[in-house]
Amino acid sequence: MGAVDFDQLIQGPIELLEKHPEAAKKITSQFSQIMVDEFQDTNKSQFKLIKLLLKDHNNLTVVGDDDQSIYGWRGAEIENILRFPQSFKNCKIVKLVRNYRCNPAILDMANAVIAKNTDRHGKKLIAEKKSTSVNKPEFFEFESEEQEAEKTLAEFVRLKREGVSYKDIAVLYRSNSQGALLESYLRKEKIPYRISGGTAFFDRKEIKDILAYLRCAIYPSEIALRRIMNTPARGIGTTSIEKLQKSNMNFVAACRHWKDLGLPEKAGTSIDQLLQSFLDFQNDLIKAPSFSACVKNYLQKIGYMKYLEDQSKSMEAYHKTKSLVDIFCHVFDSYQKQESKNPKKALVEFVENMELRDLPDEENKDEINLLTFHACKGLEFSHVFLLGVEEDLIPHRVLGTNISEERRLFYVAITRAKDRLYLSRAKKRNRNGRMVNTQRSRFLLELKPEFFTVLEGGRPITETDRESLVSSFLAKFNNP
Repeated sequence: MGAVDFDQLIQGPIELLEKHPEAAKKITSQFSQIMVDEFQDTNKSQFKLIKLLLKDHNNLTVVGDDDQSIYGWRGAEIENILRFPQSFKNCKIVKLVRNYRCNPAILDMANAVIAKNTDRHGKKLIAEKKSTSVNKPEFFEFESEEQEAEKTLAEFVRLKREGVSYKDIAVLYRSNSQGALLESYLRKEKIPYRISGGTAFFDRKEIKDILAYLRCAIYPSEIALRRIMNTPARGIGTTSIEKLQKSNMNFVAACRHWKDLGLPEKAGTSIDQLLQSFLDFQNDLIKAPSFSACVKNYLQKIGYMKYLEDQSKSMEAYHKTKSLVDIFCHVFDSYQKQESKNPKKALVEFVENMELRDLPDEENKDEINLLTFHACKGLEFSHVFLLGVEEDLIPHRVLGTNISEERRLFYVAITRAKDRLYLSRAKKRNRNGRMVNTQRSRFLLELKPEFFTVLEGGRPITETDRESLVSSFLAKFNNP
């Protein structure tokens, strides 16, 4: 078809310009001036192509910010912008240091963070924005990640009460898996949100499958049952499913009366075994001291984990998928703790809250934004929350092989905030199925205390909030 992939879009022109002088002369003569944007993200091949296009002159302008070079893991070479003055001897450097986005206190913190990187073009951003109050960044330290999610949600409610739109609020985190617990709280409270640059945790196929099994354990619905009827494969063919669909009964009832509908014995037996497994699953969940252990045991028993392994392209991919199941189970357990005296109520509420999601009007979306640090680049929000500002997450223990790039990533996240910046960490966090103690991120420890305010356990209750809580309590007391 004559098609090329992205790499060939770069490599093809390089080969053309190097191997065919006549074509090269004709092409390069067309361009008397060349400009490259986002130059800090260029790789070696792209830089080579730029030099080949400059064969007849050096009329090159590049725009970029070395402090925002965050794509080294996919081939970007920060040296291209750092060594630019050496590569082009007569270049003129123009530093654009006026910042029109952040309030001065946020920018002070950002400048102090990035100043710790030594290999950079030295510059210090100056805030053009004038602030009537200091609005210093706030750093919340919570006992657990459940408290972090709960109190962050309380901040959303407070801001909404003060007239801030949800769409002006962003929650940023280093890796996608960090957002799962907060998502569960948002769903429970029916607060709309959107995921940018990724898939919502509860919209992932594996999580939808597990929720469908849980739904069927409570009370099977047609949508849930049809979703997992052959996941993993149980020998229930499309012909059998069509017969169930075409019966005068609802789909679930039809499954119970498969013999009357003339289904093959093998398919019918599989349906009976599946329906019985739902009953056993429900009984086990209600009696189990831990929801998560029960779910994992059930998924192994029905062959779902083996199915995930078989569907994975590699063992590394399988372990990533398996970690999503572990995160789901941890979120599920946190619900169990909230309703420890009534496990069945916790089970029903969890499934219903995680399944249902009120979507705002397409024309007038007002949703909280959930993004990774990488996905937020180029965006800005009035109120920004950075979750998990702790060692092993920022910088990331597995993904963060280059500390300078991790610091630049943190700097990018900070500078998304226009008016207010909130940072948080959980003193204990679940990692790979076990609770571990955490420490503040080294990027915070490098800063002087004056750059941010520390709030232990959340924001203190104001007198107005106290009066509101008392009034609400008395109203319930007087109107039982």
